[in-house]
Amino acid sequence: MEVRLSTAMSIARACVVEQWERSHAKHESELHIPFFVGNPGNGKTSAAHQLANELDAVFITQRLADRNFDEVAGWRIPADDQTSMVHIAPEWFKFEADKKYVIFFDELPQAPVANMNIAAAIINERVLGSYVLPPNVAFMAAGNPPSARAGTNTIPSHLNERLARLDIVSDVEDVCGYFSANGYDPLIVGYLRARPDNLHKFDPKEKGSSPRSWGKVNTALKYEVSPAELQTLIMSCVGDGVGADFLAYRKLQEKAPTIDQIINDPSTTDIPDESDVKYALCAGLSAALSTKNINPIKEYLDRLPEKEMVAFVLKDALSRDPALKQTKAVREWALNGGVQLFK
Repeated sequence: MEVRLSTAMSIARACVVEQWERSHAKHESELHIPFFVGNPGNGKTSAAHQLANELDAVFITQRLADRNFDEVAGWRIPADDQTSMVHIAPEWFKFEADKKYVIFFDELPQAPVANMNIAAAIINERVLGSYVLPPNVAFMAAGNPPSARAGTNTIPSHLNERLARLDIVSDVEDVCGYFSANGYDPLIVGYLRARPDNLHKFDPKEKGSSPRSWGKVNTALKYEVSPAELQTLIMSCVGDGVGADFLAYRKLQEKAPTIDQIINDPSTTDIPDESDVKYALCAGLSAALSTKNINPIKEYLDRLPEKEMVAFVLKDALSRDPALKQTKAVREWALNGGVQLFK
């Protein structure tokens, strides 16, 4: 079953907390290990890291595909008496009692089978050789499906049956909310809302767009380079077709009124006719919205006939600044039925 990333994170949160609370009180086979599966670049790793931060946990990433067997399993060396062997745990396998941990097995299907078998022992039995995991350690995993042609291997059945597989699809609401909350260029947010199909165009044979590559576009827009150089860079991030379309969309902002014009004269400032220009303008308004200017901006937004655009302005602004929920303007908008557009 395919789920949005926000849904997968909500499920994973419950699973991780349960692992911390019940890892020793409940049989290990009854615990759920969240396993995010999706095409490259759709935010699986970033979401897991964000979840660990929200839970105030130490995030330990283990890319099993990049590790030698000994780096995962540890080493066996002769004991001092030279009659037995001593198991030395790997460097990453160290935990403090007063902290919480999330061990994230990234790119799990790309790992050699030997490394996956070690991961299975750690997840299934919560042991690594003679070392027993403390209860303050939880697990998550992620990987690409075989259709992504990312060099995946078959996950051993004894490991696969312990994983709670969550097939993640890129969702424009999730991505735009994240971008808005983290200060991404509002032009990208506006473009993705106007062109949601261009959020994630995955083709294993050629370069395409993804949430990750749009993050690279956000960085590229900050560079002091020529227009031709910027075009080349953006196309290298999201592909020629999507890149050219985004650059054409970028020029539309020149047709929109400025934020200052709207704030200074919300009742008579022109409303653009073109839909794409409105998306670009609304993304800029969302990024500029604050407790100081919300009244004139809302007055301008009330004049827009496309109420779904008003909804995304406020939704993205609230993701960035939750304090806006306490303003009179937002409360009035919600009471007048605006909240229904969020659903």
